Amino acid sequence: RAAIGVAARRPPRVGLQASTTVLMPWKIPSTNHWQWLTIPELLLRERTLMITDYIDERYANFISAMLLYLKSEEPRKPITLYLAAPGADLKPALA
Repeated sequence: RAAIGVAARRPPRVGLQASTTVLMPWKIPSTNHWQWLTIPELLLRERTLMITDYIDERYANFISAMLLYLKSEEPRKPITLYLAAPGADLKPALA
């Protein structure tokens, strides 16, 4: 079994860390190696953002930074955004 962040040659099984963080196998593109990722890391690799917390100024800055980063990596590839926030401050949410 490969350590977290270390590539393995075959797909590992889904596992749990001691803190019950779910780890999923992810195949590194253009290789035969696999890597353990948490679900949020896996979604980010697939260019999917889930907004599930109250949107305040700090969280809005984080979301903007992630969108800018994903856009800079592959400008033509789509980004999927799931919005399930319980509410937001008006000005940061409009950013």
